[in-house]
Parts: sequence; structure tokens; C-alpha cells
Amino acid sequence: MLESISLELPVDHHSFFLIEEGQNPILGSERAVAEAGLARSAPQRANFITACNDGRVDLVVELSSTEPDARAADYEDIIELPFDSRDGIVAVHTHNVNGYLKILPPLPEGPGSYRLRYHARNMDEADQHGYGGKGVDGYLLQIWPAPWADPQVLQARSLYAKGFTGKVSSR
Repeated sequence: MLESISLELPVDHHSFFLIEEGQNPILGSERAVAEAGLARSAPQRANFITACNDGRVDLVVELSSTEPDARAADYEDIIELPFDSRDGIVAVHTHNVNGYLKILPPLPEGPGSYRLRYHARNMDEADQHGYGGKGVDGYLLQIWPAPWADPQVLQARSLYAKGFTGKVSSR
């Protein structure tokens, strides 16, 4: 099973979040259990970095019951990290002025352990683009059930992402 959700996401402060109800989306590094370059996670929440600071970006979220293929040819930067879900329902959230929140379809196997694979493209171009409007960067977030595994940077080709690749850790 593969379910794909396409969003035009309003971002602010270079970020968006995957959260479960009742969780504070902001996840400082001191509370993160896993970090891999462009993202960090803790139970029931994850933070993702975008190159676009303030504007709109395209985000595709894929929910799969099995591990999907990474899209290395289509995206310059790819990281993976673990994610634990308490109730199997998550939402994409941003700190945009309007408080964007998009509840996603239920996770494939409900509550449990999942893997997040975050893909990014055109981050260098978006970083030069500046503020406001439609960003040139695009993102793909793949989510599937998987046992807990250490975070990792699979691919970092943009200069923007390479600035974060030294941050790979788990607790």
C-alpha cells in the first residue's frame, strides 16, 4: 500500500514539523533522540529544515506499509531517522502566520515504530532566492513501519545540506 499526499506548505523560519496531538512541535537538540543533518526526531514529533525561510514549498508525503525506494536521482539530499507514534495519527504543522496544520491519513500500522526518509531538492537555489513567495525547493517525506534504527545521512549533495551533515546522533 502506498498513499501519496501533495501539499503546498507555508513555511516560516526554515522549518516544518510532523507531530501527534498534544506535542509541542519545536524540538530542541537537547530533547531530540535522533538527529541526521536536516531533521531531528523524538517520540511523537519530528522537525525538518527547509532552505526556504519564509514562503511556500512543495511537500509530498508518502505513507507506505513497506519500505519504499529512495529517490536518489530526483533529490540531492536524503536523510533517514526513527519515529515513534503513540496513536498512529500525525499532522504536518508549520509556524506560519495562519498556523498551518494538515492531519494526514492514519499511519499504515497504527501506533508503533516508523522510519522517516526525508528528501530535499534545489536547496542551494532556494537559499539564494531569499524570502517570500513560492520556493524553488521541493521535499518528499516517506513514512513506513520499521524497527528503531540509527539516523543516517544517505546523500548530501547540496552545499546547504552539507552544512548540517556533521549532525548525526542518537540517544
